[in-house]
This record gives sequence, C-alpha cells and structure tokens, in this order.
Amino acid sequence: MNFFKQKLFWGGFAGILIAVTIFTFSFMGSTVNPTPKDMPLALVVEDEGVTLPTGEQLNFGEMLEEQIKQNDNESVEWTILESREKAINE
Repeated sequence: MNFFKQKLFWGGFAGILIAVTIFTFSFMGSTVNPTPKDMPLALVVEDEGVTLPTGEQLNFGEMLEEQIKQNDNESVEWTILESREKAINE
C-alpha cells in the first residue's frame, strides 16, 4: 500500500499519461494528407506476349494496360506511350 503513496510513482504515471495524450492528439489533428494527387506516371508496354501450347495468345502487358485504363484512380494520372524513348523525352 505504501507503493501508491510514493511521489515518484505518481510522477512517472503522470508523465506517461501526458506523453500518451500528446501523441494521441498530435496524430488526430494532423491536416497533412500523405496520399498523392494527380501524380503523373507513364506506362510503356513492350510485352510481345506468348503463344501457349493450347494455341491461346497470352499478353500480360495488354492485360495490365486494360486494367489501368479501367481503374479510375484520382491519385495517379496515367499516360500510356508507344515507346521508351518517347517516355524519356516527355
């Protein structure tokens, strides 16, 4: 019982409580949004695809390009280019 009557215990407890409160409210009031908006990215598809033994044509580059075109993401502004040189120049 004498443990709770010590000033060092209550001082440490109060210090920890204050630190936790400060860290909690510092993250709640943050107005900074780390999500990028309209970040320009270029995509150059150089994949030629392969023909499977079943005769089916498989091209992951075209599949990726179609998914990017269908995805309506506000944080990234995609530009699809024909060649690597054009992407470097732009």
